[in-house]
Amino acid sequence: MGHKGALYNDIKMKGPEFLRNIYRAAGLCIRQKTKATRVDMLKELVRGFGLDPEKVSVKDAIGEAHRGVMTGRYTGEEEAKRLWVVLKQKMLAELKGDKA
Repeated sequence: MGHKGALYNDIKMKGPEFLRNIYRAAGLCIRQKTKATRVDMLKELVRGFGLDPEKVSVKDAIGEAHRGVMTGRYTGEEEAKRLWVVLKQKMLAELKGDKA
């Protein structure tokens, strides 16, 4: 019959910016969400145990004597291995009750 309710008038009165802010806050997206890499997930786990993953990676890389080959491709495997080792050590230390 063409009658509009009070809710319609309330929303219309607030304007499109109000609705845009609601949609933005809801996190709705038509694009596919990016997936975290293995290295990113390990960094978050290391941060969760109170360590700084950047310092861990740099300290271990400098502490080891090794030869590197520059291929121009970054796979992150070495960094992931270092983070994994530190994470395992920290978890074992906490299970034993140490504060390493």
